Amino acid sequence: MNRRWRWCAVRRALAVCAAVAVSACGMNFVRPLDTGATFPSSNNVGVVMLALEARAVLEGPDLSVEFDRYDPDRGEVDGSCFRLDSFYARIPNAAGAGKIYFAFAVPPGHYAFVWWRTGSTGGRLSDFPVTGYFHAPDDRIAYIGDLVAVEDDGMVIEYDVDAARAALDAFPNVTADPVITKLIPADNPGHILCTI
Repeated sequence: MNRRWRWCAVRRALAVCAAVAVSACGMNFVRPLDTGATFPSSNNVGVVMLALEARAVLEGPDLSVEFDRYDPDRGEVDGSCFRLDSFYARIPNAAGAGKIYFAFAVPPGHYAFVWWRTGSTGGRLSDFPVTGYFHAPDDRIAYIGDLVAVEDDGMVIEYDVDAARAALDAFPNVTADPVITKLIPADNPGHILCTI
């Protein structure tokens, strides 16, 4: 009986550990910036701002980009299947529709441009000159620019601080101005592939 009780206790402990591990899967502390957010704040949170625009007719129904937490010393994405701070922006693939701005509350640190996609096809970062990483501090809005999809599956980065500042009007408690934060050149850090 004592031996059986111990085996039951071990099985329960393993079940609890498995449940905790599965519930932690996919933790991401990046969030879209809430319209009621106050910034700067004392919450050790940074803000990243960018715009997307499709100037060319591209394959697929949308244009999207992703940035992941990055370790510049190792040259790799800094995360795992259990925790990866990343942000993702997507717009409809409508050439000439104009720029759409995005703002994210992020844990301070480095973030790398890991991929872009048009619908079901993915652009490889080696195919165009937008690669690199940037630092998002907790005391300013890191405006990484307007990522514009152009002809021949290319992408360029442009900067329009006045338009970015105007987009912040949707956030009445944000008093900081966007600061141009250019990407630091780096090789494509790749992806974290999780399989269960």
